[in-house]
Amino acid sequence: MSFQIFYEDGHGNAVDEYGRPEPMDYIIDEERYALETVSSHTQYLYNQSQEN
Repeated sequence: MSFQIFYEDGHGNAVDEYGRPEPMDYIIDEERYALETVSSHTQYLYNQSQEN
């Protein structure tokens, strides 16, 4: 099984880990694969600084 991770670039666009736009060839059933943002990178870095 192969998968790709996409990020939101702050402008509503999906990009790959290098910031390149990656067109999606299909739409995933949102009910079956409901994804959500657990934490932004900024929030993660803030939380890391609080732990140290």
